[in-house]
Amino acid sequence: MLRARREQTATATQPAATPAPTSTGSVFGDMLGSVFGGGSSRRQSAGEALVKSAARAVGSEVGRQIIRGVLGSVLGGAGRRR
Repeated sequence: MLRARREQTATATQPAATPAPTSTGSVFGDMLGSVFGGGSSRRQSAGEALVKSAARAVGSEVGRQIIRGVLGSVLGGAGRRR
């Protein structure tokens, strides 16, 4: 009886195997994940801040061009007609 209890205690106190961290499988995806809110509470490095700012600027410009194109096609490009 004591031997069985000792074996149960020994197996219960052994740490469970931790699974290996999973990856998205791409270096680019991992980089974006770490730059755009990778879940860590550490401070951004200068390079991360630069990349994030550049991505926001590009996204903003692309969005602006899409909106201008849509509005131009809907309104008929009234600014160019004479």
